[in-house]
Amino acid sequence: MGHTSLTTALAALDRGGVVAFPTETVFGLGGRLDRPRAIARIFELKGRRPDQPLQVLLRAPDAIGTVAELVDGAAALADAFMPGPITIVLLALDPLPELGGDGTTIGVRVPAHPVAAELIAGAGPLAATSANRSGRSTPDDLDGVRAVFGDAVDVYLAGDAPGGTASTVVSLVGEPRLLREGAIGRARIEAVLGRRCAT
Repeated sequence: MGHTSLTTALAALDRGGVVAFPTETVFGLGGRLDRPRAIARIFELKGRRPDQPLQVLLRAPDAIGTVAELVDGAAALADAFMPGPITIVLLALDPLPELGGDGTTIGVRVPAHPVAAELIAGAGPLAATSANRSGRSTPDDLDGVRAVFGDAVDVYLAGDAPGGTASTVVSLVGEPRLLREGAIGRARIEAVLGRRCAT
């Protein structure tokens, strides 16, 4: 990724814009966590229901404790699989109703893709989701994402996203639950936690 691209993307995020970028799974849409208007725009762009929360992308596993309560099992999953294609749902330190859902929980992820990592390092935590219309598949290249959203997305960052399998989503709010089995299978999650996950 060229320096100019990153600079442009960071400026757009600072203004409350929405950026499309590659991750190690699929392309994502993101806005700064401290820009409520950007978060609202992501919901509008996707046609996403407010009961379907966005996740939060962080620069490193040690940043999880800045936004969520670290409970038993969270550090073990983070050590085993982050950076990587896993989202861990935890209780939010502060209610974040703009992310959707009931605002009391937060799904955290640390992407392994270098473009996403640079973006988060420069902008801080991002509210994010896959770059698709709700209920539709995510395009597997940047031209496809651009064809869906056009000028409604402020900046498109180039890079390869493998596509296919989305991130695995595990809730550690109460008993462990596997909300979505994605790139990391159930057996690997349960081996790290040392217990079964409900579904």
